[in-house]
Amino acid sequence: MRGKKVLLAILAPAIAFSAAAGTLQLQKDSNTMTVSNGLLKFRISSKGAMITLLQDLESKQNYAASEGGVSGLGKARIYENLRNHDPEESDYKLNVIKNDGNTIAIRATYLAKDRRYKTKGFEFIKTYSLNKSEKRLIYDYMIKAHASTGEFSPFVHNLFKLPQAKSYAFCQTSTGLFCKETSPPKTGGANNFVGGLSEPWGALISPKPATGIIMVNDPDKLHELFFWLGNEQYATIEPLFNKKRFAADAIWKTRMYYMPVSGLKSCHFAGPEYAGGFTSENGKSVLKFVSAVTLGKIKLAVLSNNKKLLEQKINAVAGNVVSIPVALPAGMSQLKVIVASLVHNISASAKLQTGHIKGRQAVYNTGG
Repeated sequence: MRGKKVLLAILAPAIAFSAAAGTLQLQKDSNTMTVSNGLLKFRISSKGAMITLLQDLESKQNYAASEGGVSGLGKARIYENLRNHDPEESDYKLNVIKNDGNTIAIRATYLAKDRRYKTKGFEFIKTYSLNKSEKRLIYDYMIKAHASTGEFSPFVHNLFKLPQAKSYAFCQTSTGLFCKETSPPKTGGANNFVGGLSEPWGALISPKPATGIIMVNDPDKLHELFFWLGNEQYATIEPLFNKKRFAADAIWKTRMYYMPVSGLKSCHFAGPEYAGGFTSENGKSVLKFVSAVTLGKIKLAVLSNNKKLLEQKINAVAGNVVSIPVALPAGMSQLKVIVASLVHNISASAKLQTGHIKGRQAVYNTGG
């Protein structure tokens, strides 16, 4: 994919216990592990090491769908399957590999044994990490081939549960902003491949009540994003990675980040530790900025055609929303947003505009 490399990191939510903000807690039973830090909770299932609960403790929204056979987040797939089914697994292990008061990391490993889904002989290794006082989940994903294989495109299936309100998918491409409303079933246009990405993230945002989920990927491995938008309450963000031919004992790995946000009505840029979007309030354009980690004092700048529209220092605290008035040009504009030293060249508008860039429609539904 094109665009500057953006480094990322993430945290997630889970079960019915609570922790003071900044305090890591771990709960285990025979089939699951649940981690919380007072900002987020996440739960890992023994089935496919998938995320079965991802909860923003501020909004109380759980983003991990648990409906039917296509539920869950972080599910391992091979694109060439064109199937919703997970590989049958064996030798499953789920262990805590780090718990030092600053980070809890859970690692799951299993072998795929079902030839039908073209994953027989693959070993899947998934590590989920939550850091103290951060509102993001880090997902390290590794595939090891035990024998030579053909050329495959790894991808990750994520079915997100959304608030019962209008929601929109966002991502940035080299030709503009992709923004599309999730829709009721059977209205068409549910399957959307979006390529030519200029930034390695995808977002699902509900303007009312201003909540959402952002997923950030490794720009060096990401090929395109697939959004399934066929339901008002359920939608997917599925990263499809560059094709890989596996030799025996070859290892492929990537890192992803899940970042629930509260306070955003749109998403126009995102990075390792933050996200932001422009919106309109009382007839004036406003930049909303949310940090997933405490960055302290940082500088934000917005430029249009080299004209500085905004330059301001803010105090970025994990989970907090900062609102800054900024006079944007009318309509969809090409902007440069600078967060500390990271530069985002984006298309944005204070007014929510759908259909600016269309995704390629899928021939098959790979998203479930």
